[in-house]
Amino acid sequence: MHDATDIKYKLNINCNNGEMTISYGYDTYTENEKKILKNEEHCLNKHHLKEEDHEYDVGKCEEGLLLESSKSAGLECGYVLFNIKINSERRLAYKTCDIFNLDLLSNRIKTEPRYFDEKVELIIRTQKFSSFESYKVELYDIEGNKMKYDSLTGKITIEPST
Repeated sequence: MHDATDIKYKLNINCNNGEMTISYGYDTYTENEKKILKNEEHCLNKHHLKEEDHEYDVGKCEEGLLLESSKSAGLECGYVLFNIKINSERRLAYKTCDIFNLDLLSNRIKTEPRYFDEKVELIIRTQKFSSFESYKVELYDIEGNKMKYDSLTGKITIEPST
């Protein structure tokens, strides 16, 4: 199993009113943070366990662990639900946990509309399919913030909680 301490990435986000860089895995972690990152209940570990075993039950994503620095930056563990149309007779549903922030996700999908294509390709390959016709993805958190994307229409729907 990979744990979150194995992961390194940097995400640069440029907006009209500024820019932000999210870096992961480049900091020196305290012993307590390392324990959280290695814990199976860490949000990204739940995500990776699901990638490795599609039968893995991610449980309640809102209970997924995150570092305090992630929480204070406005991140939480949310749900991602893919509904993939393989062909006219076959559909595939896939639900996992991932890092969630409605503003960051909506900006990312607006600037990279095919952002989820790679994820869908990975899902179908592990399920022994070679291609897909289309997909819909829904991302949401426990508070009711939601974002949807339809690969056929390119339509993005953002529903902030009220």
